[in-house]
Amino acid sequence: MKLRPALRFFAKKMELVLRDNDHKNGWEDIGNTEIADCIDQELHELREAIVSGNIECIRHECCDIANFAMMLHDNLTPRILTAERTDDHDDDHCMFHKRS
Repeated sequence: MKLRPALRFFAKKMELVLRDNDHKNGWEDIGNTEIADCIDQELHELREAIVSGNIECIRHECCDIANFAMMLHDNLTPRILTAERTDDHDDDHCMFHKRS
């Protein structure tokens, strides 16, 4: 699957933010509610950044929100049946397996 240019650019920015936080523990042991609380906090910070008009802060907060959403999605993956994620499969088609 070919990623849209905007998605590819955003994903790279998300990765940079994650790498800046590599010194922290991973997210595997963080509960779903705690991650959702982090998303709420980041949404608050995004609103503040929007009011300030600081484009770089707005972009950073968008990456923070997306990264926490990714963490929640990733933590749920082992507990549910998920579509195999390869470039050969469209996410709309269900080829279920358990992630190991």
